[in-house]
Amino acid sequence: MNNGRGQSGLGIAALILTILGCTSLIGLILAIIDLANKDGKGKTCSKVALGICAFWFVIGIVGGILNLGKKDNDTSNTSTTTEATTETNVDTTTEAEAEDTVEAKFENNTIVTDDYTIEILDYKVIQPGEEGNKYGSDPVIAFWYNTTNTSGKEIDPNSAWIYIMKAVQDNDPNMVNELNVGMLPDDSFVDTQMNTIKEGGTVENAVSYNLKDTETPVELTATNGMLGKEIGSQVFEIK
Repeated sequence: MNNGRGQSGLGIAALILTILGCTSLIGLILAIIDLANKDGKGKTCSKVALGICAFWFVIGIVGGILNLGKKDNDTSNTSTTTEATTETNVDTTTEAEAEDTVEAKFENNTIVTDDYTIEILDYKVIQPGEEGNKYGSDPVIAFWYNTTNTSGKEIDPNSAWIYIMKAVQDNDPNMVNELNVGMLPDDSFVDTQMNTIKEGGTVENAVSYNLKDTETPVELTATNGMLGKEIGSQVFEIK
């Protein structure tokens, strides 16, 4: 299984967490980090973990479709009661729903989603050997950001960023150069990057991406979930 190379600890942990199902998102994050880490260790466990995550994702979609069909059936059975609702009550409900709806957007260094808000505080390029990239072989671009939990759902600052964000350097005429997530560029967040944020709470964190070059700007794009609709993007100059 290891093709003559020992498997990395991150890959083994990712495989175990994805098999459990309820911790598959954390396993996915560890697998991505392990695959991006050029440490010479075997990556088979991380690749298998990605496959298991894909399986859980398909299961989630099937469950959602079945749930939607059940809800549609329930709605049909209660249509007579709904038609009896007064116009005043309908208007009141509509206004309440409008107040609860959050407009997802990415502008002025701030990403707003239904569940949380991310504010980019600072960014910089870190060369190999420098603080924050001591063991890397490539330069990285590092971002410091705040995550605020606006929904009360279980959210940690590391997953909140990785789940919705991708970074690209447009330096190839034929393909999209999506950047790999690098190592944590700020040791002060080692113990807090995976901690759950309380509702209304704000936690700072940092993330890095391995650069293809040190001249082409980096474009961050945010989506509604890992495979969701794009909600906005912003370009960051690195020269």
